[in-house]
Amino acid sequence: MFTPRGGMALIVVGLLILVPSGLCTSVVGFLFVQDMVVSGNTSAGDVMTVLPVLLLFGGIPIAVGALLLWIGLRKRRAGRTAADG
Repeated sequence: MFTPRGGMALIVVGLLILVPSGLCTSVVGFLFVQDMVVSGNTSAGDVMTVLPVLLLFGGIPIAVGALLLWIGLRKRRAGRTAADG
């Protein structure tokens, strides 16, 4: 018998990782872009130094949170169809 608590726990943990990581990454990215525009250093080399930093420190937690959220949603849907059928 399926218990929906496992899927709900994955959804909650996934959201707790995904939302703050996404907000922090977007704020840091915005501040990097703002600094480049204000200082006048908008060369492609500057963008290519910022992008790997954002992907490394922001992309990995965002991917983990999104994966946990996706797995949790699939578990909840699978449990719902198994209980109906």
